[in-house]
Amino acid sequence: MSITLRELTRATWEECVDLDVAEDQQDFVSSNLVSLAEAQFYPGTVCRAVYAGDVMVGFVMYGPDAEYAPDEPGAYAFVRLMIDRHHQGQGYGRAAIAAVIDAVRNMPESRILYTSFVPENTHAAHLYQAVGFQPTGRTLDGEIIVALPLKP
Repeated sequence: MSITLRELTRATWEECVDLDVAEDQQDFVSSNLVSLAEAQFYPGTVCRAVYAGDVMVGFVMYGPDAEYAPDEPGAYAFVRLMIDRHHQGQGYGRAAIAAVIDAVRNMPESRILYTSFVPENTHAAHLYQAVGFQPTGRTLDGEIIVALPLKP
């Protein structure tokens, strides 16, 4: 599955905001509009559109960790993953996770990548586990925190 992560621009941000998850996933992920607003308050946060060819299929957000382990050197957070309802089930989520892992691995002094998910989101739990994230035994705002070591 080939995808690219592209910077949002004045010409593409509204298309990104219009993407939406399936109805039964609405409680699992914030809207892209909320995510873009939140990113303004976390220095170093990276927001990217997920493209399959020339079609925008999703959105990701990641950057230096400000919540999961804020005092841990080299900690980064994978804050958002959303694939539009019309493009789910095609491997784009797994490919987007792999692209984010590669991007963070190349960031200065990155050592570990954290993310979290709502316990009821069993699909996310399986997906993150399949790419190597492991439970930390901690939660944040009711979400299960998982981690992926990036470098020894």
